[in-house]
Amino acid sequence: MAKKRTLFLLSGNPEEILKHFSSEETQVVLFGEKEFANTRSAVARLKQASGEIIIGTKSLELQRFKIIFKATLLLSGKITGCIADESGKQIRYNPISFLLIDSFKLLAEIVATGWTVTSVFLDLKKEEKAFGEYQR
Repeated sequence: MAKKRTLFLLSGNPEEILKHFSSEETQVVLFGEKEFANTRSAVARLKQASGEIIIGTKSLELQRFKIIFKATLLLSGKITGCIADESGKQIRYNPISFLLIDSFKLLAEIVATGWTVTSVFLDLKKEEKAFGEYQR
């Protein structure tokens, strides 16, 4: 009996992505980055998929949200999967590795983003106050 896997295609050519994998029955599902923004829906779709999950993209170097994709795989309860591109590059997903390494990277990104937004907001408030005093 042939194994099954599911390719969630973000961008690129599914044939080019799959030629770097062993020949197994693969279901191709079109899936955009915006669909990953709705975490509940993305997790539900990933849970329904059978076998290994491949998130396919034209180029890994240009792909954003790689850690978010891995987090979604974790939330859906998947234990195997990867993010792959047309050139054959792959980023393997492993739940243990995600919890011990990638989750801290994600936390650092969240903290850095929060700090940046807060800093800019406070600077703008300061500038607004200075501009208001200049107007008088």
